[in-house]
Amino acid sequence: VDGAVTFTVKPCEIGKIYCDFTTANGSGESQAVPVTPAGVHWPSCPLKIVESEIKLGEEATIIITAKDKFGNNVAANAADFSLSIVGVADASALELHHMGKTFVAHYKPLERGPLQVEVRYVAGTAEEQDALRRTEPSRVV
Repeated sequence: VDGAVTFTVKPCEIGKIYCDFTTANGSGESQAVPVTPAGVHWPSCPLKIVESEIKLGEEATIIITAKDKFGNNVAANAADFSLSIVGVADASALELHHMGKTFVAHYKPLERGPLQVEVRYVAGTAEEQDALRRTEPSRVV
């Protein structure tokens, strides 16, 4: 092919792209090309306690969104995350539920005081798990 070639990449479905090309002699489109989605990039995953004030005996909500290093939502499993409450000895059990692109957990504090929601991305090695621990401070009133 003489001259310049222009390529345009278009996603067509999760895990596949098409490449359009244009030359001086014409244009065309590739067949679907498989691509491997990026994995979870824990520093890019937002962790949020929905309630600004957690009240004794009332349910509070924690939301985690799995993201890649570019901020795109990515697939993950609830088993990839471990949640715990630190600082309040008595709270209801945490259970993580997959809700589309996010993971949601609810808990009900049963005593007052400071607490931290601790989340770990546990899909990696033990060293990575410790490095990937994240806490969100709060207080039960």
